[in-house]
Amino acid sequence: MILASLIRRFCAGWFLHTGSLVTITTLFLLSWSPLFFILVPAQALAQPQALSERELVITSQLPQPSWKLGWDRARKLVRAQRWEEARQAYQNLLILKKDIEEARWEYGQLLIQLERWPEAVLIIDGLLEQDTGSIRYLAAGGEIALAQLEYERAAQFFGQLHEKDLDDSLALPALQGLVAALQGLESKEAAFPLMEQLYQRTPDDVSLLYSLARYAVNLEEEDRARVYYARLISEFGGQDEDLLAAARLFDHPGFRDQAVEYWLSYLQRHPAYLVFQKKVASYYLAQNLGAKALPHLLALLAHGDSRPELLLEVGEIYLQELHRPDRALYYLEEYRKLMPDDKRVAREITRVHAVLANDLLAIVENDGAWQLWRDLAKTTPDRLAIYVAMAKLLEQRGMDTELIEVLEIIHQQESTNQEVLFRLSELLLAADRLHESEYYLGLLDESWQATDRALLLAADLSEALGRPQAAYDACAAYLLQHPTNQTIRQRAFDLALELDLAGPFTEQYRFLRQELADPAQQMALGLQYAGGLVQNRLYGQAQEVIEELQELTDSAGHQSTDLLLLKARILQETDDSYAAERLLRQTLNEQGALAPVLRRLFADALASGQPGRAGTWLSHIGGAEAGGVQLPEDCNQSQFGLFIDQLQWLAATGKMKQALELGRRAQQRLQTTDCAAGDDLLLQLDLTLLRMVYQAGDYEAGRTLAAVVLQRYPDEVEVLVLSVVFGAERGEEQLQIALLGELVPARQLLAAALCYRYGLHDTALTLVRQRTAGGSLSVRATLLEADILRKRGELAGARLLLDELVQQFPGEEYLFRQRLNLMFQQGEFSTVIHLLTENLANGNDSEAEENLLPQEDYFPYWRHLLLARALWADRRHREAVLVYEQMLTPSADRRFGEQLQQAGAQLQLPPVSRSLIHILTFTHPADPERLDVVMSPDFFLKQLGQPVARISTALYDDYRWQQLVVRELSARKAMTMGDDFRAMNEYQSLAPDQTTVESLFDLAGVYSRLGMLGQEAAIYERIAAINPEYPGLDKAVSRNLLKRQTRVWSTFDYDMQKGRNSYLDSRRSSLGLHSWLMPDLRQEVELAVTRSYLTSDTTDQHQWRHRLQAGMLFALNDKLSLGATLAGEGMKGDSGVEPLFELKLRGHLADWGEGYVRFSKDVVDDTLESLERGINHRDLEGGVMVNLLPRFQLGGEYRYRLYSDNNHQNRYHVWGAYVLSREPLLLQLRYGYEYFKNDDSNLGRDFSFETGFQPGDHPYWSPGEFWQQLIGVHFEHQLARDISRRGVPSYYTVDYSLGYEFGGYDIHMLNTNIFLEISPDFLLNATVNVTHGSEYRREQASLSLIYRW
Repeated sequence: MILASLIRRFCAGWFLHTGSLVTITTLFLLSWSPLFFILVPAQALAQPQALSERELVITSQLPQPSWKLGWDRARKLVRAQRWEEARQAYQNLLILKKDIEEARWEYGQLLIQLERWPEAVLIIDGLLEQDTGSIRYLAAGGEIALAQLEYERAAQFFGQLHEKDLDDSLALPALQGLVAALQGLESKEAAFPLMEQLYQRTPDDVSLLYSLARYAVNLEEEDRARVYYARLISEFGGQDEDLLAAARLFDHPGFRDQAVEYWLSYLQRHPAYLVFQKKVASYYLAQNLGAKALPHLLALLAHGDSRPELLLEVGEIYLQELHRPDRALYYLEEYRKLMPDDKRVAREITRVHAVLANDLLAIVENDGAWQLWRDLAKTTPDRLAIYVAMAKLLEQRGMDTELIEVLEIIHQQESTNQEVLFRLSELLLAADRLHESEYYLGLLDESWQATDRALLLAADLSEALGRPQAAYDACAAYLLQHPTNQTIRQRAFDLALELDLAGPFTEQYRFLRQELADPAQQMALGLQYAGGLVQNRLYGQAQEVIEELQELTDSAGHQSTDLLLLKARILQETDDSYAAERLLRQTLNEQGALAPVLRRLFADALASGQPGRAGTWLSHIGGAEAGGVQLPEDCNQSQFGLFIDQLQWLAATGKMKQALELGRRAQQRLQTTDCAAGDDLLLQLDLTLLRMVYQAGDYEAGRTLAAVVLQRYPDEVEVLVLSVVFGAERGEEQLQIALLGELVPARQLLAAALCYRYGLHDTALTLVRQRTAGGSLSVRATLLEADILRKRGELAGARLLLDELVQQFPGEEYLFRQRLNLMFQQGEFSTVIHLLTENLANGNDSEAEENLLPQEDYFPYWRHLLLARALWADRRHREAVLVYEQMLTPSADRRFGEQLQQAGAQLQLPPVSRSLIHILTFTHPADPERLDVVMSPDFFLKQLGQPVARISTALYDDYRWQQLVVRELSARKAMTMGDDFRAMNEYQSLAPDQTTVESLFDLAGVYSRLGMLGQEAAIYERIAAINPEYPGLDKAVSRNLLKRQTRVWSTFDYDMQKGRNSYLDSRRSSLGLHSWLMPDLRQEVELAVTRSYLTSDTTDQHQWRHRLQAGMLFALNDKLSLGATLAGEGMKGDSGVEPLFELKLRGHLADWGEGYVRFSKDVVDDTLESLERGINHRDLEGGVMVNLLPRFQLGGEYRYRLYSDNNHQNRYHVWGAYVLSREPLLLQLRYGYEYFKNDDSNLGRDFSFETGFQPGDHPYWSPGEFWQQLIGVHFEHQLARDISRRGVPSYYTVDYSLGYEFGGYDIHMLNTNIFLEISPDFLLNATVNVTHGSEYRREQASLSLIYRW
């Protein structure tokens, strides 16, 4: 193609590249061409654009002229990409009709596509003669000229375009074309200013920037060349020749500071380039920067440059600047060999010898003096005195290893010397010989052990041994004697925090706080204290400290991000994530896009299962893109943290394979990178990958990864735990043994928490109980133990622990809330209601509805919600709804609108994006809720600092709570009103953090009503995992299990129908045996065998028939099911069996209805003659039911029926129903209209024939056209009290309908049904249906006795 030839010609020195050339043509032709396929990449040509919509339409009734037909054919060939045939078709067209300009233009484009340039020139030139100013013709002419290397013509065409007043989308390609032409003409002076114009428009075009730099050099525009080369290298790195060219340009006085950068950059790539090594060395030496010049001087020496002055310069740098005489000596001596007469250097060498001799003497003393001293000790009578002197000498010289040995010998001679014992213990501790240190410390007298020095040593040793309690006791004893020692008090404070000793660390904090006057120090200490309270789950006390620190912050004029993040952490950990996000958003709105705040928002969104929102926050952290993950280049902690966030985001969005691959590459890089934090970062990465694999449930990959990580970090607790979980290392019992030996309480508690997180509940309970067995109360440990017990279903034990905590910390609302939640789990709904409302009755013992409505300023949302849920669970639905509705008043949306109006701010919402479906169907998506858009992270970040962001942020938690309440209330209202589909969808759409055990129980009830027994059972399993003692669960599980048990039943059916001019004429008596079973929670199987006897009222025909049927129902998901049935039916005395089938796909349409599609085959049994002839029908049917209003339903069905005797039928049925009253006494009004039409009409019965049917007649009812209207009432009485139908399934129904049908006849229908559970094993179902009309009568009765086990 033309692009390839142009690129090959220009790539040697011109600036254009493929993208530029494609842009020239593409932009023009996209804007002007009705047949866009010119000069696009080959892969794009596979799907050419549609032809122009300006089709020529011949309105005459006469046949279309041949030229029009030819044109249409040419266009079709183009669409089919049959280019050569299209070219011939256009040639033929233009022979017939030369003056069609649009056809000539299309032909010209086709020729360009085929690169038939001479022919294309003729066409385009001809078009230009007609319209010399046409932009599209000029663009095509210029493109052809470029393709034919006729640069002068191309310059003329593009020059004309460039002079026109075009918009940016057209002006840019015109300018590109003109520059290309001028370059082809080698008109550099003319091209250069245009290239600069083009660069202003396309600053990211590296080829253009490269060409500009070279052109500037060639045109001797050195200043401009420096600018362009500097940009080229700084922005795009540049090639070697670019660095050389830039170095030459800048190697002049005034520019060498820049030149040295290019020299160094080139040397990074080519360190053996000695020219630049010399220049860099000379430059640094001129600046008196010998240390920087040294590597380059050494490089010159290494490559054979042994000039004396070079050797001397290196020696002087080592000696004078780096103070390394040992290194300097070699170069100075090498210099002296070449220049022996230099006396100054000779003196310098002598001085260096003296310095080194002194150092060597010290080394000799360190290696040999000890042996000498030991020899003297052996031969001297007063060995002890010598040993004491030796100890002093070793002490002075800091030779601790030898000193320990000498002191041990002294201790053997003087075992009561307390100073020796103390010093031994001290030295052994420093040498990490902990148990030996403990031995000597224990030998000290009690009086010595109580000294300040011994107490501090005991604290140090206890910490080293992992005994923080003993270390704290030692520090506390020291502080009794020295209460003003802030260093030791800080240490005691830290130890108390580690031990979760709420009282002691509060006491130490108060002492420390009194002594601090600097606000910054007060803030740091307060944050540490508040953090310790949060760690120990004392959130109420922590909030009080934060309020004090906030006052300190305000008075000092500082804003602490750490303080804000701690407040957000408290809200998050106390299950108020909405308020936490509001606080973080307010911080962003007031202080800008702070990376720590954005990372917290990202982490919270990811943890709550919202990867989309998380990705938005992540994309604003340091300019990162959520999808564009880059491996960290070094050990920068912030960059590495961002990389970890991106890996987690990839895993959360289903890109686990990509995340793991990037993680492995980062592991390899860290293992080969030398940095101080490398091990910590590698551990962080390893743990992240292990957690990701665990969350993905890929235990095989987890085993492999854990085995590798465990080799690197055998003592890391989380790695050990995950290794057991994955099965890569030892079992849970061995893990318990390993972790129970851990003495550090913090690590012990961490191990317990990790075991709990990863499902090792027995080990977690053992560890946490060992931690709490010490006697000191740890709120964190006690709460963890309660959580483990709750998870194990031991709710009573958990309750005792929470009762104790609430009693000890009565002001801690979080502990009170945890106990309330547990009481709710235990089913103590009335007690929960009482505790939540005991202060609201104002002395009135009445529990009237108005007394149950809390005031908003007193009750936070969680209390409202828990109260409403408790009332609902206690079956006080009306009161629950009142509390729910109170939470929605006033609505956040209304307050947002009011505050927006008060602020005088305008709200501009982004346009709603249209999906492909909307585009194809010419529809628009529904407008989203205003606050849904305003509260989205993307919209909020774009509005930072604006009134809209400020107002919306203040309402954020109200909005999110009300979202939850609306959905939960809607689901529960729908459930009470029998709107099962809407209730199911509302419950299913609850976010993970919004789902409660009680809402799950309600959802199971909805499944029960809908007959989705498998889904119901799965929900009960989830509830049992959370709370096996949930009220009503055992009974519900039992009933569900009973309903899922295999059933066998026998059925007797009687069915008589006659009328419709005797085309309905049969009496059937049937006896059937059925069985039903449920192999798993998503499959149902039914088997049936039926034997029937049929007779006719108008003939003497009679038959025995039998049917065998098997069906399966698959629940594909909660909203879609697929049924498949296979059957065979035959007649007695006839060996043939008619195969029958049915496939039915049924699905729920969001919360507004359901629909189905069915394809089936069955026999036609209107008359016995139709059965004897073996006539069957195949049906394709579909229907939909829509809940227009909570009480009003509307439905419609269509069926296409194909009879085996080539008759066809189309049937339409629409209906509506309105509910007058709900269950248990359901009363419903119904209306239906049915219409169907057959291709063939019945000829009329003629009993002169043996069968009663004329030749060519259909032996079944086949009216040419028929319709029927029915209006009726449906009554259903549920005998069970449970609205979820989880109880005894007993009910009866009565339906009566009055109708009017085709031909003016009336019709009456009465249907009754009763279903009773006689016992858990036996059920009875009976049905009687009677239809009576002037033209038709039908009587049906059925009796079934069902047995299940």
